[in-house]
Amino acid sequence: MKNKSLTMIVLFIALNFITISILGQNEKEIDNRLKEGYELSYLNNLKTNSPSTLSILTYDLDYSWFIAGEEISSKAPNMEYLYYKDPSTGEKTDVRVESVDIENINISSFYYERGHDTYKFYKIGNSGVIIGFYSALENAKRYNNYKNQ
Repeated sequence: MKNKSLTMIVLFIALNFITISILGQNEKEIDNRLKEGYELSYLNNLKTNSPSTLSILTYDLDYSWFIAGEEISSKAPNMEYLYYKDPSTGEKTDVRVESVDIENINISSFYYERGHDTYKFYKIGNSGVIIGFYSALENAKRYNNYKNQ
């Protein structure tokens, strides 16, 4: 009986090591778009120490924003402009985003604030394009739904 229990424990530990090894090999690479907006050392630190944060940043690249429609353009005169951010500090630069290729927007290079429970909109130069960011609450719900699919 003791040998059977010991064998089961050893087998359980071996399976855990194999599972951990397989999961480690399936680790995703850092999305190159994030490298434009964050220092590589920061991203590597997230990859090692906070993969969930890295996962959220990667999700945000494609799903946390939208191009606003005509219904919001009447509010544009009072809207803030979108600026680039400094990748080393995360702070807003003096360089305003004047135009974007809507098919290839990389929000990691932009400085933006997200409202807790309200959308936040920014004008992109004088291009007539307005980008919207989901509220922090809605973005968290959307991310959780995305991860549960």
